Formats: sequence, C-alpha cells, structure tokens
Amino acid sequence: MFSLFPSKIQRQEEIFRNCKLLNELPHCLNNDYITQQLYHYFQLLYNKQPLPFTLLKKKSKFGDGVFFKSNNNHLDNNNKFILKKGNLICIYPGTCYEINDPIFFSSFKNSFINQRNDFSRIDGKDCGISKYIYLSLCKRDYIYLKDKSIIQQADNSWLNFKDIHDDCNDGLTNNNIKENVQKNEEKRRLIKNPLAIGHYINSPVNNNNLKSNVMYFEYNFLQKDWPLHLRQFIPNISYNNLSNNENLITKSIVLLALEDLESEDGNLELLANYLNVN
Repeated sequence: MFSLFPSKIQRQEEIFRNCKLLNELPHCLNNDYITQQLYHYFQLLYNKQPLPFTLLKKKSKFGDGVFFKSNNNHLDNNNKFILKKGNLICIYPGTCYEINDPIFFSSFKNSFINQRNDFSRIDGKDCGISKYIYLSLCKRDYIYLKDKSIIQQADNSWLNFKDIHDDCNDGLTNNNIKENVQKNEEKRRLIKNPLAIGHYINSPVNNNNLKSNVMYFEYNFLQKDWPLHLRQFIPNISYNNLSNNENLITKSIVLLALEDLESEDGNLELLANYLNVN
C-alpha cells in the first residue's frame, strides 16, 4: 500500500476499472458529481430521513465485511432500489496524513491505511492510537459560537462501527434474539453517518472466484461545497490544521459502484481492491 510503483495486479485492476467506468461513465469520476450525491445524502441525514439503502456490517469469509441492502421505503412502483453503476456508495473514514506527516506510530500493525495517488494516506483504524489521534483532531477543529454551542467539522461516530454486528442473531436462541437486536440498534443509533463504513470493505484480490463490485476513488471535501451544518457528517479530518486553507476541508477516499447493485435480503457483500486508488 506504500509502494510508489504499481504492481502487475494493480495495473490489471486499473485497466479493468477504466473499462468499467472511465470509458462508459466518465462523468461519474468527477469531484463535482460525487459532491452532488454526498450533499443529497448528508441533507437526508441532517433532516433525519432514511437513505435509499443500508450498509450492513456482517461476518463474511474474509472476517467482518460490508453488505448492501435496498431499503423498502424507497421502492418505487414495486421496483427494487438499484444503486446505478458509477454512483457513490460509501466513504473511507479516518485521519488524512500528507506525505511528510508523522504516521509511523499510527501505522504500526495497521492494515487500515489507504494511500491516494498523491501519497497522502487515510488511516481508517477505529481503535488504539489511531482512534485517539482522530478524536483529538476533531476537538481541535471545533467551532465555538458565542452562545457556547459547538459546530463539529468532522464526524467521529464512525469509530463505533467496530461494536456493530448486524448478524448478531446467528446461532442464538429465540430468547436472546430480541435482546441482541435491541443492543445492536442502540449501537447503530450512535452512528451519525452510516456511509462512513468503507474501512470494513474486503478485497477479493486473493480469490479468483470473486471480483470487485466497488472501487476506491479520490475525493476532496472543498470549503465552497460544504456549509457548516453539513460538515458534522464528514468522516475525515486532516492531521495538519487547514484553517488557513481557503479551498480544502480535508482529502478523502470514497467508493463507487462498478456495477448496478441491488439486494433485498442484505446478502450482497461489497468488495474492492485494496491495491489501487484512482
């Protein structure tokens, strides 16, 4: 993930994704187009309205994974909700480190660091020193108003995803199912932005029978695009204080669908190649 030169499998993946999206749907690979989608989803969250799909964290053959489920309340004319190819599905959360930022201690035994093409890195680990650095940076960037209220410029609730298990009923007796469902729902209510779960998406790179159905893509949260009331849903923060930067809030990585996605039962696992970010 820190190599400066693409491997053979990275080149193959890049060719595959360019054929899938760049040549077919070039408008999808655009910061402004992604902003439109994110703005719509963040506005729904701000108004406490449901998203058209749910991303579940469940066990898969790789460990914890992310599964896609269409939400019934967004069905139109008895048709299932379909996330169209090229559209945004989730965000890779965490602290953004530039190439010269001190990341050594955070990177120790850390498999959640994802590198962009500009060599900045997103640390999506939700425990240990990575967690405490992220929480500290969130407090650093609070905006304090005269009435002593606080405006958050980053979401830290994604750190609670480690405690969520949407398949918590498997293997339990009926007596325990209701209690487990209730506990999991309580934990889910702590999540402010349910799209900030990209750090739990697995890679099919070592399995010839599986292929990626989502892809990583670089995205920048820009000052001009994000009013203060929606910044509370941004699950990334820069290690360096960008208060003097007139353009950038933080760099990020999002995930886009490589094919049309639909699932009524929530058993469609999302898979992405770790080795390359466009």
